[in-house]
Amino acid sequence: MKTSSDTRPRLSRKAQLPVDPELKEILKHNPFGKDDVQKEWACKLRALRKGERGPCNLDFDFVLADDKKFILDARLVKQVRSMVLPQPWTGHPQAPVWLLLLNPGFCLKDFYDHINVSKKMRECIVRTGSYTSQSFDSSGAETKLENRQGLILSNLRFDSWPAPFYFLDDSFKTGNDGADGHSWWFRHLSLKGGSNSFFSDLANNEVSWAETIGRCLFVLEAFPYHSSTFPGNMIRKWVKAETNSFNFWKRLVQYGLTHKKEIVVRATGEGCGSLGNLLKEAEINLASPEVNAKVHYVNNTRNISFTAGNIEDSDDSVKTAISTALGRC
Repeated sequence: MKTSSDTRPRLSRKAQLPVDPELKEILKHNPFGKDDVQKEWACKLRALRKGERGPCNLDFDFVLADDKKFILDARLVKQVRSMVLPQPWTGHPQAPVWLLLLNPGFCLKDFYDHINVSKKMRECIVRTGSYTSQSFDSSGAETKLENRQGLILSNLRFDSWPAPFYFLDDSFKTGNDGADGHSWWFRHLSLKGGSNSFFSDLANNEVSWAETIGRCLFVLEAFPYHSSTFPGNMIRKWVKAETNSFNFWKRLVQYGLTHKKEIVVRATGEGCGSLGNLLKEAEINLASPEVNAKVHYVNNTRNISFTAGNIEDSDDSVKTAISTALGRC
């Protein structure tokens, strides 16, 4: 219940705040926001929602052209799930806190969140590599599906700042065995609260989570496509391929490191783990004198919870940045 002392952020999605001019210039090179890419993907999604597509190959439905060449050359076709929209980021890089991850994972339940494929057809799709109009869950709410897809496409374009952290939008509450996008991020960001949670002061309030978290957090993936695993021996090949999406990722990381962001890295230390190795291969030195961001590591790479016990934050700068972004300092 709202009280007179309640200072919860109530940000309209129509409200626009200025974006740093230097960042705005970088965003012009976003390969996922190109008009031809967006039109093609939106057209495919409309056809999928209407069940107009007959049997077809699932490979490369939603992959950029030069990334497709890399996936073929690296023989990653079986690992990369390109039948769902890529997730190179969630949120907006104007946010003060960044979370760097290797790549978005994948499980069969993701089919429902992205394209409304019925539960009984998921294993068949993975096994055969094709689907039919009968694969889709006719009992699902098409409006919610369209909203989910629209939010992802909009974020791929960086349509607005602040940008909603779309996985926390109510339309992602699909009831998908507790593993829908909303449930996963709500749990892993520790939004239920607790004394160690960086979001403890929000836990018992009725907030719009998508808009609230979108004001303070930007998640950036080094490889933009979903997969259950990303082989370690592919890291150097991905860096050397220098595709448009990789080069854009690198420009964003370099911007964040030189613009006083609070950057949380899913690695237990510099150069540790797959993401640490990728940063080294990309010649991104987190300890460079040019870096004015504060870099934080997680104590458990299996867990990205935003808690004091998991994220190295000795001076509380991450929690302070979150509170400041939400108008609580």
